Amino acid sequence: MIGKAQRGLGMTDAELCAKADLLTEDLVEARNGLLREAPVRRLAGILGMHADSLIEIAKKHWHPEIPIVPGLRQFRDEGHDMTPNAYLVADANGDAVIFDTMTDATPMIEMIRKHSLRLGAICLTHTHDDHIAALPQLREAFPGVPVYSPRLEPVEGTILLDAGAEIRVSDLHIETRTTLGHTEGGMTYVVRRGLSVPVAAVGDALFAGSMGGGRYSWAEALSTNRKQLFTLAEETAVLPGHGPMTTIGQEKRHNPFYPEFKPQP
Repeated sequence: MIGKAQRGLGMTDAELCAKADLLTEDLVEARNGLLREAPVRRLAGILGMHADSLIEIAKKHWHPEIPIVPGLRQFRDEGHDMTPNAYLVADANGDAVIFDTMTDATPMIEMIRKHSLRLGAICLTHTHDDHIAALPQLREAFPGVPVYSPRLEPVEGTILLDAGAEIRVSDLHIETRTTLGHTEGGMTYVVRRGLSVPVAAVGDALFAGSMGGGRYSWAEALSTNRKQLFTLAEETAVLPGHGPMTTIGQEKRHNPFYPEFKPQP
């Protein structure tokens, strides 16, 4: 996470070490996961991170409490080196929506058929291959199902959406929010109605205790998460593109990239 923030801010090793008054070896050790609290606290302060939360995660003292939401299923692509996630949500009527595809959609296809669900939409958060590679497989299995992607980062042959758009599939009411920064036009899909709590399929914008790197813009990645995700209700389940599910409330309390939500000294 230190390396991610350093790259995002465009700081060289020499610049960061000078500002933190550390040796290069201290920085390299911290980036490689060796926890020595004093150097890590100095680096966190320069990088705009919450030191206590960063150390808590490094010590493995915090893991997210996984939200249990009836009708929600996470799938993880263990065959891919990035182990991307995809998600299936279904309302009480058996109408379903998929968020992202991984590189092999077989488990999702089998789940839909096993439970006789009616797939009403496929929603894509961004265009990185590990999240959309299985789209042709899903289209073959469910011809005619509409596929949505962000207008700022379009996938060919899909319905393009702007922020503030609404998708309705039976009782599932979904709104779109732009969460760019990791990519040029990443999109979050918030299921406002149809499940027991709101859920947000965020792609690579936010992870449990971390966030996506700012490949397009680090500043925008931080800013749009603050404006578009951390304004959601704390019970909102966060469905990230990698790693475990979490909630907005847990990320406010434990994510080191957002120190403003933590108790101040």
